[in-house]
Amino acid sequence: MIKFFRKIRQNLLMENKTGKYLKYAIGEIVLVVIGILIALQINTWNEERKTNMVRLGLLENLKEEFLYNKTELDRVMKLNQSNALSALEITKIVHPQEIIIDEEQCGRLIRKSLIAEVQYRPSSGALAEILSAGQLSIFESDQLKIALASWDGAMTKIRFQEQEHQNFRLKALDMVHEKGNMQRIYFEQFKGITELKNSHFENSNLELFKRIEFENLMSSFYMTAVFLNDPYYGDLLERIEEILMLIDTEISK
Repeated sequence: MIKFFRKIRQNLLMENKTGKYLKYAIGEIVLVVIGILIALQINTWNEERKTNMVRLGLLENLKEEFLYNKTELDRVMKLNQSNALSALEITKIVHPQEIIIDEEQCGRLIRKSLIAEVQYRPSSGALAEILSAGQLSIFESDQLKIALASWDGAMTKIRFQEQEHQNFRLKALDMVHEKGNMQRIYFEQFKGITELKNSHFENSNLELFKRIEFENLMSSFYMTAVFLNDPYYGDLLERIEEILMLIDTEISK
């Protein structure tokens, strides 16, 4: 093609057609510029297509991660609610003199409220990789960028409340271990499942229900559980739902 254009220019010069040569040269320059612009546009389209594929891949990974995080948060909130209700039942029964339940019921309430630890453990691999690679700017939504960038801060807030709640749980368990009879609880709640035998000691867990120290711990355990679910976990659930909505919106663009 280049040889073809060169031959045309040479013929025009040989025929001393300067005017036509200049017009032709200008036309050729215009064609070259147009060709370059088209090539640049095609290259831009290709780069945008590659970037969009990367963006969609990251969005799909984030969606999968936050769907898991929502499911996990639902599970933890239900567990925390169950623990709190058992703790509340204990606060209604604790009395300096009259205890209206037997040893087995006492052990069941202690186990249901204190044995299972409440801690939210979300998946963060996809988000951590995006942040460490500096890929947050690839997303178009400023709201999504802000929500993702502030996720760690939200989790730090959750951790403080979880730790406060955990402190009361551990103190209550320490009191059961020191003043009560943990083996009797395990035996009565899991008989036939394990080989653990009943305790040879006479310590009764009912005595815990007559102590103001135990009432104080269980009341504080209950209240921190209530506040953990609402507003802490509740606000986090709304944040996750917002992130999922923003991700879906960006995917559909």
